[in-house]
Amino acid sequence: MPEVIQPGDYTVKFAMLLPDDLPSSMMFKGKTREKSKAKVKFFIKAKIVQNDGDDLMKFKQVLMIREKAVKLKEDNVISETSEIKTWCCCSQGNSKLSVEFNKNVFTP
Repeated sequence: MPEVIQPGDYTVKFAMLLPDDLPSSMMFKGKTREKSKAKVKFFIKAKIVQNDGDDLMKFKQVLMIREKAVKLKEDNVISETSEIKTWCCCSQGNSKLSVEFNKNVFTP
């Protein structure tokens, strides 16, 4: 006699390794919010299949992929300077950003 899945909530734990070069999930929207200009989107799918091959249940979920955290070096200063332009060609000067990581200092 075949087993019958009883009604209820079920959880199936699983784990998998993703490739190191997998890009992060992202969506870039244009001037109108209705349509996206570019996106990288991942899904994970699961289904229960009966012995006869028919799909009993299906589930699909969006999977958000984040970049791996970068290991920061203590007392390392990173800075970048960029030219600010308007109308794609008129220089408005430079903007400089400097970041320093020091694990001993915390300001809430």
